[in-house]
Amino acid sequence: MSDLGFSGEGPHKAVEDLVSRPAVWRKDRHLPVLVFVGEDDASQVAEQLVRPYSWRAPCAVVRREKLAQIGDTPALVELITRELGRRIPASLMPPPRFPMSKFVLWAIEWRRSGSDPADGEDESDRWAQAYREWRRNRWASVKTGEIVDYLSRALPAWVPVSAGLFTGLGRVVAVVEHIALIGPPLASAAASAVQVGLMATGWLSYRRFAKHKDYFPRQKGEPMDAYHRRLAMKTTDEQLDTLLVHAFCEDLRQAYQRRWPWPSWGRSVNCVLLIGRMSTESGTGGEHVAHRFIGGVHDERERTGQHVPLLVLTSSEAAPPADTVKHAQTRVSRMPEQVRAWRARAARSVACPYLVVDAPEGSARSVATDFRPRVRRRRAALYWLVAVLMVVLPIVATLHDQRATAVAAEQRCQLTWVRKVGRECIGVLNDKGPTPKVLRPELASLIAEIDRQNAQITKQHKYVSLVVLGEYSMADGDVGSRIVGRLGELRSLVALQRDKTGSPRIRILLANAGDEYAQGAEAAKQIAALARRDSSVVGVVGFARSLDGVRQAIGVLAREKIPMVGTTGTADDLGKVDGQATRYYFHVSPTNYRQAALAARYARRTLLKEVESPTAVIVEDGSAGEVYTGDLAADFAEAFEAEGGARPVRVPYTVESGIDKAAGEACAESPDVYFYAGRSPEITAFIGALAKTPCGAGRVKVIAGDDVTREAAYNKGGALVQDRVELYYTSLADRRLWSFPSKASSGGAARPLPHFIAGLLQEQPSAGMEMLADDNLILTYAAGEALHRAANIVYDPRSNPPVSRGDVLYQLARISGRDFINGVSGVLRFDNTDRHDPLNAVIALMRAGDNEPQVRCGQLVSSEPAVPDPLCEDLPDRQP
Repeated sequence: MSDLGFSGEGPHKAVEDLVSRPAVWRKDRHLPVLVFVGEDDASQVAEQLVRPYSWRAPCAVVRREKLAQIGDTPALVELITRELGRRIPASLMPPPRFPMSKFVLWAIEWRRSGSDPADGEDESDRWAQAYREWRRNRWASVKTGEIVDYLSRALPAWVPVSAGLFTGLGRVVAVVEHIALIGPPLASAAASAVQVGLMATGWLSYRRFAKHKDYFPRQKGEPMDAYHRRLAMKTTDEQLDTLLVHAFCEDLRQAYQRRWPWPSWGRSVNCVLLIGRMSTESGTGGEHVAHRFIGGVHDERERTGQHVPLLVLTSSEAAPPADTVKHAQTRVSRMPEQVRAWRARAARSVACPYLVVDAPEGSARSVATDFRPRVRRRRAALYWLVAVLMVVLPIVATLHDQRATAVAAEQRCQLTWVRKVGRECIGVLNDKGPTPKVLRPELASLIAEIDRQNAQITKQHKYVSLVVLGEYSMADGDVGSRIVGRLGELRSLVALQRDKTGSPRIRILLANAGDEYAQGAEAAKQIAALARRDSSVVGVVGFARSLDGVRQAIGVLAREKIPMVGTTGTADDLGKVDGQATRYYFHVSPTNYRQAALAARYARRTLLKEVESPTAVIVEDGSAGEVYTGDLAADFAEAFEAEGGARPVRVPYTVESGIDKAAGEACAESPDVYFYAGRSPEITAFIGALAKTPCGAGRVKVIAGDDVTREAAYNKGGALVQDRVELYYTSLADRRLWSFPSKASSGGAARPLPHFIAGLLQEQPSAGMEMLADDNLILTYAAGEALHRAANIVYDPRSNPPVSRGDVLYQLARISGRDFINGVSGVLRFDNTDRHDPLNAVIALMRAGDNEPQVRCGQLVSSEPAVPDPLCEDLPDRQP
């Protein structure tokens, strides 16, 4: 304790409390003017209390010797702004800027220059020229530190805004998606540059004058340049001094306003101003100017009711002449107590700014000289942390979003309705443009032709979209027959697009279900998602193989109520969903039950008609996911028994175990006939194994299902034509059927050929491998033709949408009874049930190496007899 009865750090603690800003969530408080009354000790006390903040806070020190050189308020304000604008590294924050104050100071200087306009020169022109020149000089005088300061304010605001804007636009506008990475930095850089320019020249700050009606208000509709000119030319000196003090206070308030992205909320200490001496006597020069300035700050606060973040310390010989000073006068010893009391009054109203402190002789010795105020930098550090995060996080988020977008695009093979599964692109591949090169290269030329026709059709014609579900990304291995099937499928689609030239045209969308249709469900989901967005999609064709993946795809599309027309998928229950036949699935191919019945009849009534109780062995593919082979094997076993044969022995094989072992087991049974219910890739090895094994004394008779068509037709390489083996197979569709009349025909006029079939018959079998897939070629055309016919009937370009999938479904169901199609696969009509099996569908039994069918059932045209061969009498269409 000092001899004056107070701690040497007490006044420092009081000043520290005033200089420190309240917490971010608390409102800023009014600050007093500390007037130390006394002789020389009073100014020494004020200076000792300010000294610890000279490098910790924005601080301006105007000692008495400097005041002696001050003649008016503008000179004092210019000195104070220069001092407060010094950079204080310890504060971690940029110093306050004073653009409004500098503008008024320039206006005062221009007024005082007193130069007369040249002859013929208007005063307004002289001002405008000087104003433009001053603004150019103002921009040229901006220092690097100021630019960095302004950038630190602009970037945290514009980087997140631009990042969010471009990211959002990239979600909804496809073209913006490609610039979502470079858009944010370009936009934020441009916006920040504009803001930095406006802040550096002070243009935004000058406009604030117009909003204060208590000073020099802007007239309604007055241009800003005209207002600035009037402010500089029409105001009195007294008005300019008042405006200057107001501008100074407003600049400080802007520097401490809690508004993002300004660093105002990050400042932890208020500004400190030490004025060595003030005096109420007018003849004291700078000391009286200081008194007028402090009084102006007080008037500004009373007029606006807003706080000024400036703690003023000064000294005087006597207390200021204010009515309320008597309530706020104290001694140094009671200064902390009176600061708290003054704040309590200030919290209730705008209190008198003066807090008069008596500083008798010896007070300076009692004030500690080594006090270190606790200037917390956590608030400033928090500001910079938030500022950096506001810049870094959007950049990181944008990069992460771009990475996620790239990953998603990779997962979608850069397409919309596609998902990448393993190395396959699953879904609709060409809805937005050409099909990417992610499929089997053998299919490329036909796919390119489809894409070319799609581009032409969508630009020049009204159209409907047919989605084709197929396996277009087959894995490497023994996939030759499947490639042949897809080639036939694609050839028919190219021809279908060319042939259907009326309105609406056909756009073909290729949907990849993956190798072995393993991703059929996923492909169907992508088709369904596309169909919800694209009303031109009228249905789906394909489903060429009887596999689990195809059955799952049918289930997904049926739940989405999308019409489907199957091609070469023949399993009896392929169209069942949840155990019930779905009315959304139609198919143009005969069922397994129909072809098994024909095979059993031919075996019993033709091949084994002399055998009293014939026997048979069924060789079937038991691989996981197979639907076709087990279904066909069971149907043949039932039909063969119904024809009087013994119950066949069923010998399964798998792709992994191979066919040779199964061939040996089947041969050991010494049957009268072998029924091959396997897949085409193994038929050659099976026939070769039988030819090498002594399976009985006579020729071995083998009947195979329709899947071997691609291998058996046209005597491919002679591998299936063996001396000891007779191979027969059922054929779902074959161009050669149109060349031979039925056995029940009585002659007459030539049978009309569909245009597509006529073109096929003119080709030579050696023209290419794709010619061997007649079943896929013809039945895909038939399926697409049926779906297009239904869509064409209900298509109305005046409606929105022009075609409804519900109407398409209705028209497909009407293809029954007397309303049939004379199509490329023969007469097509569906049964009038939810199964939609084709009635009396064309099916033939062929012998490997021969062109003429052994027997053909079903009508190729409606003018033929309903039963073209006696063997076809009452041949069932499906399971009862």
